[in-house]
Amino acid sequence: LAPYSMVRVAKETTMRSLVIGSTVFLATLGSALAQGFNIDIGCCTPPSAGYGSIAAQPGTWNLIRATANSTALVDIAGVPSAATISCNPPGVESSLNALPGADGALLNDMQELGFAPAQPPTYTWTVTGIANGNYRVTFYSALNGPVAAGSTEFVLQGGAAGALICTGPPVPGFFGFRYGAIFTQDSVTVTNGVLSWTARAAVDDGAFNGVQIAPIVEGSVLRYCTAKVNSLGCVPAISWTDTPSIATNTFRVQASNVLNNSSGLLLWGHNANGLPFHGGNLCVGGLKTRTPLQNSGGNAPPVDCSGTYSFHWNLNYVNAHGLAAGDLVYCQYWYRDPALQSGDGFTRGLMFVLAP
Repeated sequence: LAPYSMVRVAKETTMRSLVIGSTVFLATLGSALAQGFNIDIGCCTPPSAGYGSIAAQPGTWNLIRATANSTALVDIAGVPSAATISCNPPGVESSLNALPGADGALLNDMQELGFAPAQPPTYTWTVTGIANGNYRVTFYSALNGPVAAGSTEFVLQGGAAGALICTGPPVPGFFGFRYGAIFTQDSVTVTNGVLSWTARAAVDDGAFNGVQIAPIVEGSVLRYCTAKVNSLGCVPAISWTDTPSIATNTFRVQASNVLNNSSGLLLWGHNANGLPFHGGNLCVGGLKTRTPLQNSGGNAPPVDCSGTYSFHWNLNYVNAHGLAAGDLVYCQYWYRDPALQSGDGFTRGLMFVLAP
C-alpha cells in the first residue's frame, strides 16, 4: 500500500487539476450563482476564492465551525445572504497539516464524526433561508490519521441518491481525487427554503470536511477536469454546439485536436470525478455509459491531430437512457493512441444540464 503521504499528494495533484477559472463559470451560469455556497467545515483558514474544487464552483468559502448554530452564510460572490447553517448536535473539530495549498485548506480541518460501530452520533446539518430551486450538493470527507481507514455516510434529505458512502480503507491502485472516496454528490429540489443532510461514521473513523451547494441551471454547459496530452503533443479539446435541450434536439458534444483515423467514444455518467487514470484523468465518476465507437477521420496518414468526433444527444438516445429535463450529465471523450504506453487518450470533462 502507498504511504499516507503519497496518498495525500495524489489527492492534492488531481484535485487541483479540477479547478477552473471563475470567469468561465460566471459566464456559464450567470445570475444563478447568487445561491451558490462553498463551505469549509472546521477551525482553520478556508480556501481562497479562486478555488473551485470538484464542483467547479470558485468563489468565497465560508469557514463554518462544527458547533454552528444559525451561522450566516455568504454566497460565492462574497455577498451576505438570507441563508444560515446549523449543526445538531454541536460537533467536535480536528485538523491535520498534511496537505498544502487550497486542497489542504479544505481537507486538513474537519468535523470528527466518531467511530463506528460504537453507535457514533448522527449529525444533522441544516441550511435555512436558501432560495428554492434545484441544487447539486458535493460532500467532502478525508480522514484524519496516519492510516485512512473508515468511511462516512451522507444522506441528503430529499436527495435523488439516498445514503452515500464516502471514503474507505486504502486499496492498491489509484489514490487520487475520486468519486466515492474524498467526495460524493447528490441532487435535490428545494421547495421550502430548507436544505438538510446528515453525516455519520459508517465504518471505523468518519470525517466531514466541507460541502459545496451549486445551482442546477437547465441548459447550462461547463468544462472541467484536465485533458491528457497525446503522443504527438496535442491537447485534445472538448466543445459543444447549441443548447442541451430535449425540445430542440440539436445538442452535440464534440472533440477536436485528436489523432486522425482513430477509434473513440464518449464516456458519460451522472457524477464528476478526477481519478488519475492511464496517465491522464478519468473525469466521469460512478456508473458510466459508453456511446458507440466512432472514427475520428481527418487527414490521410501519416498520423496527425486533425481528427474530430461528434455525438448527437438526440431524442431517441435521451429517451432510451431515461434522461429528463434537469438531469446532469458528465462526459469526456476516450480514443485510441497506440503510441502511448497506455494506448489511449482523453479530453477534459464536460458537464451539461438538460433543459426541457
